[in-house]
Amino acid sequence: MDLKYCISTNKDYCKKTLPIITKSLLASGIQSSQIFIFESGHQQAKQLKYKKMTLIQSIYSSFEFTPLIEIIENKITADYWFLIHDTCEVGLQFQTLLHKNITETVLPNQAAKLQLKTKPSMNIGLYKYDYLLKHANKILSFLNKDVSKQALNTLKAKIIEEEDCLFTLEDEQNYLCIDSHNSPQILNSSENSVFEISRITEYYPQLDLYKYKANHGQTNINIGFHISL
Repeated sequence: MDLKYCISTNKDYCKKTLPIITKSLLASGIQSSQIFIFESGHQQAKQLKYKKMTLIQSIYSSFEFTPLIEIIENKITADYWFLIHDTCEVGLQFQTLLHKNITETVLPNQAAKLQLKTKPSMNIGLYKYDYLLKHANKILSFLNKDVSKQALNTLKAKIIEEEDCLFTLEDEQNYLCIDSHNSPQILNSSENSVFEISRITEYYPQLDLYKYKANHGQTNINIGFHISL
């Protein structure tokens, strides 16, 4: 099975976050050729390499939908894509646990999608490529090139309101990761040189995945210019 991983990041924050998320993905056993980094907020689109991984500099600023938009528009094929934020880190068991879910849930059921946990899961999870194409119009509804503070806040509010929208569509059965009922585990709050603002650490044992999360428990957000949620 052709499985690829897409990381959502942006040009103003990637230097802080990419070393953490990419190092952890590689350490779990994932190959560089499987990892695609989508860096939003650029004036011109380019495809480069980042430590042997594919780096796509995107003209879009659509948060975690930037990778999905680029995948659709450029027909970057795979059997399945796993979407993850740059403000995540994975443990050594991540690939093993994901493959367990694929073997025991995805393949036997020919599943189109596998969600990290019940809503809200920040759109993190596994998507069949054909399913993304099928719902291209929905994905493209988040397309944005405006990097102004107002435009980004408006879009982020829309994404929060419609969080997990691809998982909640009822045309295909939705599946959850095995043992997802016990997550997340709140480990601590952090404020360090990487994230600059206070974040809580959420741990998802079903995939050995950590999410360093801002705006926890807040309904009114102001993301500013350089914050990756």
